[in-house]
Amino acid sequence: EAATLKELYEKMNDKLPTKAQLQIESDKRIAKIRETKQETDIARKERARRQRRVQVEQQQIAAAVEAKKREEELQAQQLLEADRIKKEQAAADEKKRRKEAQWEERVAKHVAYKEKFEAESEEAWQKMVEKAREERAIKIKLQTTTTKFEDLKESKEDVSSDEDKPAVAAPPVERKRGSIAAHMASKEKTKEELSVEDISASAGPDIEIAAAEELMSCV
Repeated sequence: EAATLKELYEKMNDKLPTKAQLQIESDKRIAKIRETKQETDIARKERARRQRRVQVEQQQIAAAVEAKKREEELQAQQLLEADRIKKEQAAADEKKRRKEAQWEERVAKHVAYKEKFEAESEEAWQKMVEKAREERAIKIKLQTTTTKFEDLKESKEDVSSDEDKPAVAAPPVERKRGSIAAHMASKEKTKEELSVEDISASAGPDIEIAAAEELMSCV
C-alpha cells in the first residue's frame, strides 16, 4: 500500500497501459468489432436471403393454392353451367316432344274429323240422290198413271160415241162394225202402250236432269 497519495498515483500510473498498448488493444478491439460486424452483416444478408427465399416460396405456394382454388371454382362453375345447360336442353327437348305430340294429335283429330265429315257428307249426298230419284220415280209413275187414265177415258168416250150412233147397216154390217170396234180397241191399246213407252223413254233424261238440278240446288 502507498504511504502517500503520490505513491498511490505513481503506482496507479504504473498499472495503466502505455499508449502503444492502448493502440494495440484498440486495434485488436476494432478488428474484432469489424469482424463481428462483418459476420453480423453476412448473417443478416443470409437471413434476408433466406427470408426472401421463404417469401418467394410462400408466394409461389400461395399462387399455386390460389390457382388451384380458381381452377376448382372454375370447374365447379363449369359443372354448374353444364348442368344448367343440360337441364335447359332436356326441358327444351321435352317441350319440343310435347309440341310434336300435340301437333300429331291435332293432325290426327283433324284427319279423323275430315274423314268423318266426308263420310257423313257422302252418306247425306247418297240419301239426297236416292230421295230425289224416288220422288222423280213417284212423279213419273203418277204422270204415267194419269196419262193412262186419260187415254182410257178418251178411248171409253170414243167407244161410247160409236155405240150412241144409230145402226144403219144390216146384221152382217153390225158384225163388221163389231170387228171394226175390236180393231179400234186393239189399235187404241197399242197406241196407249206406245204412248207409255214414249213417255218412259222421254222421262229418262228428264229424271236425270231434274235430279241433277235438285242436287245442285241442295248443294
